[in-house]
Amino acid sequence: KELNRIDNRLGVLFGERDTLEASLATGTLTPVQLADHGKKLKAITDEVDRLEGQWLELSTQVDEMAAKAG
Repeated sequence: KELNRIDNRLGVLFGERDTLEASLATGTLTPVQLADHGKKLKAITDEVDRLEGQWLELSTQVDEMAAKAG
């Protein structure tokens, strides 16, 4: 269950990141918008890193339980 929740959240974050990066690539943002987008990208990157760590930990636990049961 938790792995699915993390997968879903990562999907949302990747979509948000892609949107922000596309917006940055246009070159039409004001300095304030650039700063805001940069802060949002940093927050997304931090959350992705945290969630990927949780996913890896949970995945390892599931594998260990499966190995013991099998």
